[in-house]
Amino acid sequence: MSLLLDSHALLWWLADDPRLSATARAALRPKVVPVWASAVTGHELRLKQRLGTLHGVPDDLGATLDRRGLAPLALSLAPAGSAATLPPAHRDPLDRLLIAPARLEGLAPMSADPVFAACAVEVVW
Repeated sequence: MSLLLDSHALLWWLADDPRLSATARAALRPKVVPVWASAVTGHELRLKQRLGTLHGVPDDLGATLDRRGLAPLALSLAPAGSAATLPPAHRDPLDRLLIAPARLEGLAPMSADPVFAACAVEVVW
């Protein structure tokens, strides 16, 4: 199993925030499983930072993720199209763009958002 980090999980992991669950923290230990960060997550973090609704995003986010050993996950047409077919339980378009590639690539999203489980993916939290 490989992990795909949701935005809050990524930030909480980078900041060693206690809101990151013990299960999530254990799964993120070095060399346990491959960990991916989506381009969608980078977009969401920078967008919220620019809007002033989010603080604590490293200025050198890409380099920080590289140092932490996260693999980048680009968004391609197949998962983007698949996002439109997900159940209507989850309406956030950015989260849908995380769930779709997770389903297609066999990745487990790491998220505290309970609606992820309604989209037929194994969530780690």
